[in-house]
Amino acid sequence: MIKVEHIYKKFGNNIVFNNLNYQFEDKTFYILTGENGSGKSCLLYILGLIDTKFSGKIYFKDKQILFSSRHLVGKKRKGISFLMPKGNLISYLSCKDNLMLGVHNKIINLCPELNLNQDIKSLSGGEELLLALSRDISLKKDIYLLDEVTSSLDDKHVEQITNALQELSKEKLIIMASHDQRVFNIGKRLILKDGLLKDY
Repeated sequence: MIKVEHIYKKFGNNIVFNNLNYQFEDKTFYILTGENGSGKSCLLYILGLIDTKFSGKIYFKDKQILFSSRHLVGKKRKGISFLMPKGNLISYLSCKDNLMLGVHNKIINLCPELNLNQDIKSLSGGEELLLALSRDISLKKDIYLLDEVTSSLDDKHVEQITNALQELSKEKLIIMASHDQRVFNIGKRLILKDGLLKDY
């Protein structure tokens, strides 16, 4: 569970969030929607403990995150998967080496048709994202944050990825920011508007 309280964030004179409050429940797949510039990516960076330049409070499992403790913030950040459209893979490693990177548990591969010895640069966007998601599932993260990952993908890969995320949400909290209408009805849809977050 992640809870945000009284989040206030601005860039220059532009107020992004004004007293933002919301509680994200475990074992739920949230689809975060809103117009361009509404703050979807900004909120993910705050929830991922990457952006700390805001006022307000964040709670994980009812425990407040104190940003004065870098050790505790770093430890919590390691339990969060943050996926971007390119999948956060290392370009000079093979698919297999990327899949195994840091994994000490059973390896999960959501794209079994891949030749794991091939180069990352030869993958399509959907294949790259599936491989990155496979690695982070194998690493057993607690929270999965995804930022606009499906918009440039074909229908086949969107279906593969959302099916995997729906299955994962039976055990984990997933928050995906998107303006891709193909995914709007897959999870619990939220909308960011005028600096506030509401159920759709």
